[in-house]
Amino acid sequence: MRLINRLFLALLSCALSVGVFAQTQDSTVVSAKDSVAPKKTKVFLEHANTLSFDKERNAEAQVLNGDVCFRHDSSYMYCDSAYFFEQTNSLEAFSNVRMEQGDTLFVYGNYLFYDGNTQIAYLRENVRMENGQVTLFTDSLNYERIPDIGYYFDGGLIVDSLNQLSSFYGQYSPSTKLAIFNDSVRL
Repeated sequence: MRLINRLFLALLSCALSVGVFAQTQDSTVVSAKDSVAPKKTKVFLEHANTLSFDKERNAEAQVLNGDVCFRHDSSYMYCDSAYFFEQTNSLEAFSNVRMEQGDTLFVYGNYLFYDGNTQIAYLRENVRMENGQVTLFTDSLNYERIPDIGYYFDGGLIVDSLNQLSSFYGQYSPSTKLAIFNDSVRL
């Protein structure tokens, strides 16, 4: 009887060890995959009617006015005026802001802060994201280019040819056209 108990305990111990080892192996693979940072590329100023510096307001910023255009990889950002922070690879855009990604995604607003290192766009005031037949309206949209997800957190409306859905919080992925809604959802 003692021999059977010992064999049972030994087998149980081996099974637990293998399970723990397999979990450790899987978690290592997942964490290594998650820790891969996106490739950092520079934001480029393509065009502006005037460029100046205001050292009293912000010594790091290039002050741009008139028909301003930036490029970051395959995305273009347009506005009436902007501050360009070349050292931090970021920009602030004001008035008639438009962001274009490819020929299907267009985002409009009154204000944009774009961080080229994280590839996140923060759009505010009268924001409209158009993706084919789907349009998202909100006043606050954060758009993450790497996972291709836009999310609003202060109320929004998503409209397509068949539906109109409003909610306080929502996410929308232009590439998959999937949407997630939460809090005060109305169809």
